[in-house]
Amino acid sequence: MKTTLRNTALALLATMTLSSASHAAPLKIGYSDWPGYTILEVAKQKGWFKEAGLDVEMVWFDYAASIDALAAGKIDADMLVASDALVTGATGAKTKIVTLLDFSEGSDMIVGAPGIESIKDLKGKKVGVELNLVEHLLLLQALKQNGMTQNDVVLV
Repeated sequence: MKTTLRNTALALLATMTLSSASHAAPLKIGYSDWPGYTILEVAKQKGWFKEAGLDVEMVWFDYAASIDALAAGKIDADMLVASDALVTGATGAKTKIVTLLDFSEGSDMIVGAPGIESIKDLKGKKVGVELNLVEHLLLLQALKQNGMTQNDVVLV
């Protein structure tokens, strides 16, 4: 397991490093606390990047803020959902998707407070969501499947 995790992290960073060969070191990579990205925190703490000769600076962000930082050129790369990478194009920023790190098939969910037993129970309730990102799409799809729209909830 340790070897697989290590090799995954190093392959990812080596790919990013090679794709930015003309870049001045260190390569600044944004990441958040999404479980699929924890491999990078492990690699950082274990010193695997330095051990492999990679000059990498991992920069932690709240998820949406990492996308803003990438679009603004404050970081060189970001760990994000491929569909969210499209958001950076709205600012004119040029991006490339380097690798697919993980699938989250079946692990996405909507979590409700006590008393919320179904999507229909959300009607008229406040729902916290990052607008225009993949979790917003998940919510919209769940509402649609239950005969509801975004107008049936209060987005926070």
